[in-house]
Amino acid sequence: MASTSSGRCSAAPPNITSFAPPSPVSDTEGATRTFNITVNQTVNVSWQINGMDVQTNESVIEAEASYTNTSAKVGTRNVSAIVTNDNGTAMQTWTWIVQTSEKLVFDTGAPANPYPSIMGNHTGTIKPNHTVVATKLYTYPCAGTGGHTEYARIWNLTWNATATWEGYAGDWHNITFNKTVVLLANETYNYTVRTGSYPQIHHTDALPTDNGWINCTGFIDANGKRYNNWVPAIRVW
Repeated sequence: MASTSSGRCSAAPPNITSFAPPSPVSDTEGATRTFNITVNQTVNVSWQINGMDVQTNESVIEAEASYTNTSAKVGTRNVSAIVTNDNGTAMQTWTWIVQTSEKLVFDTGAPANPYPSIMGNHTGTIKPNHTVVATKLYTYPCAGTGGHTEYARIWNLTWNATATWEGYAGDWHNITFNKTVVLLANETYNYTVRTGSYPQIHHTDALPTDNGWINCTGFIDANGKRYNNWVPAIRVW
């Protein structure tokens, strides 16, 4: 209980003690998706999509409330659960990303001429023209070589994902990120890609693709030589 200036006690505001699923949420068009919360007081719950009311649960008694959408439409939206009573309010918001049934990736494709090639450390930026939801990074190897990525990081000011190579076993051309990679359309993200053996290279400082732009801000090869026009041939998928 909190104390007022007059010495009387007032109840604490309601609290959302748990929620599911974690945000961001990724679905394909037409999917059914349920959002739920658990509260610690009796509250009214208003469910909103981009600020528009879509459902109300009245007098939820210290329990779980949920909202189910049965016809997910393509796009990125904010889904919010706002709980209120005489003690105050609380809110949980999810970023909900719905893609077409065909998975959208970020793919540089293979260059017409991948040479010269050498392993090293690439840094740069990616700016997709559509939302990408991915878990893996594939590296295009030069023919007859073991070209691969040993370490990758994609991030911005508020978010970060990494992936580490596990050696020449199984699906060694791909490495898996430690969390789902969500790249929003027309937003810019930083990347670091550290390669091994002989990966394919786009010899340019800025590469337009069907998926958006990828730029090189620097490349340091295994011999310590620096370049500003080597873009790794990769697919984030």
